[in-house]
Amino acid sequence: MSSELYSKIYNFLVTANQEHITAISVIYQGIEEDPWISQNDLRRVVDQAIGFASNLYTEEPSRQLKLLRILPQFEIAFEGVCSLRDIGAVKTNKERPLNSDEIKKNINELKAKLKKNTTTPINQHLYFGIDNVNISELSWMDPLASQVISDESEIVKKLPGQFKHTFMKPVRQMVPLSLPSAVKRK
Repeated sequence: MSSELYSKIYNFLVTANQEHITAISVIYQGIEEDPWISQNDLRRVVDQAIGFASNLYTEEPSRQLKLLRILPQFEIAFEGVCSLRDIGAVKTNKERPLNSDEIKKNINELKAKLKKNTTTPINQHLYFGIDNVNISELSWMDPLASQVISDESEIVKKLPGQFKHTFMKPVRQMVPLSLPSAVKRK
């Protein structure tokens, strides 16, 4: 369980105005923190946060009751918040993770782009390097899954010296050999 997620939900439950505490607002807090959390994982966090928060309000039965009403409404509220996220009504700062079909499509598109110009030896090496990648082992976190050939990837590391040098040329061109004097003074 993410301690940041738990803290965010717990703090919301104990500090928000009572009229703002609903199953939807609590789930929104969770989705805002981790947009792609599973329903079961979020339910566990919310359940634990409600358990501790409701103990604080034994002298305030209306607030305690408000907290205890969240879990019976959890499933439909989760579905509603996720639906709003999916149609763009609820904005998140994180992209949806790629699934295996999207990763496969991206790899095939990248190979097609490289294959268009296989007269260039570096493209041939990159194409064959990507062709040897086991797509089922890629996750959405791998740059290659999003059609990005990272300079830290095994494909680039295995390039022969001259090709690796060619691949890294744009990086070298982006970094000035010396800093401008205005930057040095600060």
